[in-house]
Amino acid sequence: MLKLFRKFTYPFAAFLVVLYILVSFNEAIVNPVATEQGTVLSATVSVYDEPVVISEELAGNYQTSIKNIVLELEFFSDSDKMNSSVSEYQGELNNIEQRLLKHKVPEVYQNLHLELVSVTNKLAIISDLGFNETDVLDVKKRLEEIKDQYAWF
Repeated sequence: MLKLFRKFTYPFAAFLVVLYILVSFNEAIVNPVATEQGTVLSATVSVYDEPVVISEELAGNYQTSIKNIVLELEFFSDSDKMNSSVSEYQGELNNIEQRLLKHKVPEVYQNLHLELVSVTNKLAIISDLGFNETDVLDVKKRLEEIKDQYAWF
């Protein structure tokens, strides 16, 4: 009987330690300021606080910002601008693309946003491969179609 007790003592103790750690960690996540242990864990586990934006306000902000981006895309699809410094041109397109990708997009405008990112990428590809007038006209045509689809443009 004593051998059996010794055989299971260490694994049982290890099991209890692991169980205690798991329970402590779970309590720290649920209520990070409940214990001092929780304060250590709460420093590593952050809650993403983001202000709640009403969908109408988000849509209005999105429309205003996207109008400006579309104007810039139209400007950069101009053949005179394309003949300027390629690195400067690509830098500006990259800037526009980064601004597009950082936007919070209302569900209603997700397809529009995808199209705008696609147009920006196409302009970047055109500048990488050399300016082909047919591709530039396709981009201009696509921008016009996008503007025609949404009355607020």
